[in-house]
Amino acid sequence: APTGALLMAIGASHLKKPEAVAIDESGTVFVSDAGLRAVAVFRADGAFLGSITGDDEDDAGEIGSVLLPHPHGLEVASGRLYVVDRLSGVQVFQLDGRAASEGER
Repeated sequence: APTGALLMAIGASHLKKPEAVAIDESGTVFVSDAGLRAVAVFRADGAFLGSITGDDEDDAGEIGSVLLPHPHGLEVASGRLYVVDRLSGVQVFQLDGRAASEGER
């Protein structure tokens, strides 16, 4: 019978209220976090890369800056990250965290 052995824990020091996870083809891990109003981004080995967030005051070290008051669901498809935010609808990002322009959606 499977033992359910833990393989890895990701982001304990970078997450407050994680809600969903999505992984792209390269293994990059995206975690929506309603407590931080952000999507945390990790390498496949668990190293923290940065955040996609709505905090316009300090974007140092962040991958992108778009208002995400309550990020919930995530999906990676067709080279895009789709973030379902309970207050602002669906936000579409490039996988590097930049918001996709109208022509890129």
